[in-house]
Amino acid sequence: RFCAYENGTCNFMDYAMNLGAFFIPGALIGVLCLLALPSFIILRLCCNACGGRRMSPGCFCAGDHKQFRGYSGRSIFLTKFCVFFVLLITSGFVILGFLGNRDVGTGAIGVGNTLIGAGEALIVKATNITKGIASVEQAKAQAKSVLNLIDAGNATLDRARGLNEQVSGYD
Repeated sequence: RFCAYENGTCNFMDYAMNLGAFFIPGALIGVLCLLALPSFIILRLCCNACGGRRMSPGCFCAGDHKQFRGYSGRSIFLTKFCVFFVLLITSGFVILGFLGNRDVGTGAIGVGNTLIGAGEALIVKATNITKGIASVEQAKAQAKSVLNLIDAGNATLDRARGLNEQVSGYD
């Protein structure tokens, strides 16, 4: 729930911790993904590392490029293991993301229902006030303009109900 709202009070610290628990891992993986391809391209093209055909002495590789005998079995295994490990971690975060997405939909529906309920209560109060104003002969024109605003409010509530139903359809 927004701001960890419970019993009429907001607990911003709990909200921030829950938000951070979902946001920080995704943000870190996003930054790593954004940096991975440019880093690979730079290392491969400029320094001839990351599987280049010849080693570049003095950059990341030591020794003479003519003496390169290929990659060792250990090096190949470690590379495959790291790729598999990253794949497992990423798969876990994808699963957590899907589970969290369901909670986001439920929370959005709750917020939508709350806003719709508040809007309906406001419309009822405004309608009652307008009826009181309309009972005074000199204020009938003003009451009519307020009724136009109430109609606009009802149209807005109808759009909000439609959006809430769309979110419910995805939940």
